[in-house]
Amino acid sequence: MIRAKPCGGGHIALSKMLSDSHNAYVRVARGYKAGGFNMTLPVELNDKKEFDTETLYNYEIGLKSRWLEGLIDTNLALFYMDRQDQQVAASQQDPDKPQRFILYTENAGSSNNYGAELDATWYATDNLQLYSSLGWLETAYGDYQYQDKYGTEVDLTGRDLAHSPHFTYSLGGTFRGNSGWFANLNLSGKSEFYYSDSNDSRSEPYTIVNARVGYEANAWSAYLWGRNLFDEQYGVRGFYFGNEPDNGWAEKQYIRYGDPRQLGVTVNVKFM
Repeated sequence: MIRAKPCGGGHIALSKMLSDSHNAYVRVARGYKAGGFNMTLPVELNDKKEFDTETLYNYEIGLKSRWLEGLIDTNLALFYMDRQDQQVAASQQDPDKPQRFILYTENAGSSNNYGAELDATWYATDNLQLYSSLGWLETAYGDYQYQDKYGTEVDLTGRDLAHSPHFTYSLGGTFRGNSGWFANLNLSGKSEFYYSDSNDSRSEPYTIVNARVGYEANAWSAYLWGRNLFDEQYGVRGFYFGNEPDNGWAEKQYIRYGDPRQLGVTVNVKFM
């Protein structure tokens, strides 16, 4: 059990119209996660009883633009994040009781993240809208070491943070007919990323395709939808530990996969 106080912070932003089609902005924000206590830890983890407040400073500049007399909208943002006394979810497996796991929060020194985000929307016709986005992210721990269950020091200084893919992307389009029929197709994906700070297991890059087709009226709508149409097998969480007594509790990777292909029909009715 973890006890912590509510989070808070503030921000300041300035914007300026460069022209009728371009608006630039600058934003600085500060936020924090309050410190707290890890309850019911074993004696060997007495030094983990408390964890400090994490402070985040975020610096962002961006440009919002319209092109070709409003046919295309774009948003570009560049950001830098300074995380001090970063809080991380840590865990250890008891070497004497392998079926027992100890979960707690600790501070990881600091980390510096930076990247960019770009999204665009093209109003190709009165009925067809195409959109896309691309994200780039670089992360790295500052000075962060911890001891594993065998007492061996693990140094994550300079390593990417968990669940921080370098690239994310999406692409899609929506067609809406004048009679109420519509169709939507989109794909989204991520590059590989570390599953956890407690091991070096990594995901595989993946792309997911979703689609929807249906009819919309004033008082009701109905559509057929499909998620993960190509039944892509992709990992969302990864663990590396010993879990099989008949295998001598040898450590191995376990992966929790995302949802498989799903198909369905949804009907909405509005009662006036």
